[in-house]
Amino acid sequence: MTRVRPGGDPLRSFERDSAVACLAMAGAGWALSGWRLDVAGGVLAGGGLMAVSYAFIKGGVEGAARALAEAAGTPRRRVRLALAVVKFLTRYALLAVAAYGILTCFHLHPAGVLAGALSPFLGALGQLVRMSRARTRAGRPL
Repeated sequence: MTRVRPGGDPLRSFERDSAVACLAMAGAGWALSGWRLDVAGGVLAGGGLMAVSYAFIKGGVEGAARALAEAAGTPRRRVRLALAVVKFLTRYALLAVAAYGILTCFHLHPAGVLAGALSPFLGALGQLVRMSRARTRAGRPL
């Protein structure tokens, strides 16, 4: 487990790194595509979809943990957990509809949307690099 610097939160660093990666890819895509807005917009839309997905996952995990803590030992536990699962799956159906709208209604570039969807991966990669550097500075191999 990595040590957290005072005032440093790994989750916040991941979120920030993902946002920076998305913005950098949008700028690069805009410049490399000959200043086409559909590519940059696609990257931003894909990054936005991933941000919403991340918020859904984070909220779902926190909600499930809260439901388990509140309903422990009660007969309503199954109903609360079932509602949490339905809510979780409904959120993903809404994300699929949003992705469909991005590609068909707004006519944004699919490669841009895919590149934007990769921004959380790049944020996690940034965290991995940061953690490995901290471990090697401390004299411990990763």
